[in-house]
Amino acid sequence: DTCCFNDLILEMIAQDRQEHFYRWRSNDKVQPLDLEISVSRFGGDEPYALVSMVDRTAEVQGKVNLRREMMNDSLTGFANRIGFEERIGEAVDNFRKSEVEREFALVVFDLARFSRINESVGVLAGDELIITVAKRLMSRLRNSEIIGRLGGNEFALFAPVENGRGAGSIAERIVRAFDDPCKLSNLEIKIDCAVAAALGNSADDDPMDVLRHAQIALKRAKQTKKFELFSSDNLDRALHRFSLETDLRRALERDELEL
Repeated sequence: DTCCFNDLILEMIAQDRQEHFYRWRSNDKVQPLDLEISVSRFGGDEPYALVSMVDRTAEVQGKVNLRREMMNDSLTGFANRIGFEERIGEAVDNFRKSEVEREFALVVFDLARFSRINESVGVLAGDELIITVAKRLMSRLRNSEIIGRLGGNEFALFAPVENGRGAGSIAERIVRAFDDPCKLSNLEIKIDCAVAAALGNSADDDPMDVLRHAQIALKRAKQTKKFELFSSDNLDRALHRFSLETDLRRALERDELEL
């Protein structure tokens, strides 16, 4: 560190600069130190330098903790929607940087009857159920996969796949995590979930679009009660439904409907 300061001072003298600001961070991974350092040069023929240091460790650590809280779900420890979208974006960016085209799947799943469970046994029991679900999902998670809680009773999982295969087996792995009922106090609750997925390619696809496609497929999975893989037909049906709702609303406003 002293050598670093000496180099800074010599550089200032060589460039005839009067002051220099420097941000220094230690390499200690357990208790890192963040300092804001300013070096000011004084004097003429025999110049001297004044080095002042301000400890910004608490401030930096506070920002890190705040960001962690903003990106993570406090109940499960999984990434929340914002954190999940950021992490899968980084994962796809890393695929692109490696210049190796990779396929990936986004699997979304929704716990059935969760609102009814909340109404029947209370919000605290509902939170306990979410924690139990999270533990079971963690036991089924692989190192290359990223999981997140998108909100309420909806979860999502990002996983690399090959040749468009694997999304179905991932969905089956998730469903099998709930083969045994969850025990809450004196109750045994059987968990059912709707599962759907969409496939993407690191070369062409935006992971946010793939996530949206998976959620469109999830709506159909709730109706069919089976795993659904997104196809362009799903999007066409969703667009048609939305257009029909818009047209009907306008028709009502204009009194264009007749018996």
